[in-house]
Amino acid sequence: MDAAADRKTITMTIKAAHALILTADMIAIRAAHAALTAKMAKSEAAFARYDGAEVALYRVINDADRLANRDGWMR
Repeated sequence: MDAAADRKTITMTIKAAHALILTADMIAIRAAHAALTAKMAKSEAAFARYDGAEVALYRVINDADRLANRDGWMR
């Protein structure tokens, strides 16, 4: 009976260790996913700032062209 009990104890210990490893892996995966999501949001915010700056620049250029044409500078 002692050998059977020892095998059962070893088996349960191995199963518990596997469960802990899987739990740690899941925590690591979730942390990596959260970090990636944060980086994506940061990249999207940077792109939005760039896009907004580009739109503002084109507005300035268009306004300058319109003013130049209105005042006869570009004729």
